[in-house]
Amino acid sequence: VDRPMSELAHGVLEFISERRMEGLVVEARVTNTRVLHALRLRRSNLLKLLSDTELEFLSAISETVILKRHKRIVRQGAEGDSMLVVVRGQLKVLLAFQEGEQPREVGRLRAGDAIGEMVLLLGHPFAATAQVASRECTVARISREASASLFAARPQLAEA
Repeated sequence: VDRPMSELAHGVLEFISERRMEGLVVEARVTNTRVLHALRLRRSNLLKLLSDTELEFLSAISETVILKRHKRIVRQGAEGDSMLVVVRGQLKVLLAFQEGEQPREVGRLRAGDAIGEMVLLLGHPFAATAQVASRECTVARISREASASLFAARPQLAEA
């Protein structure tokens, strides 16, 4: 059962929705609900430590991105500033175990799974490559800049 959104998350969603045409307001609310549901699955070690209110905040500040099959979204060793949470669809996780080796599939990410927690919190490069495995994949992009206030208030999250 979904709980009502916090005032902050609701306010951010309303602010975004007001700047869109009537037909798109509904889509913004549906997307936000899907993102919040994916975050609440808490399949990421980082997300497991967050309260419902903190998840609502991340949902409100996230950017929803829809990707097509075979699209590579992150590359092993690349710098970044965001964590990605799968909302719908699947991502293949590819890993090259040695320099110059062709990456091999080592797993799949599904709704609620995340990649880039250490990128977001500590500025580390991506540990693996992620590529869209399903026909289409929706991810919630949570940037370091947008989430800085939450993680500054909870520095112990970087130690998890």
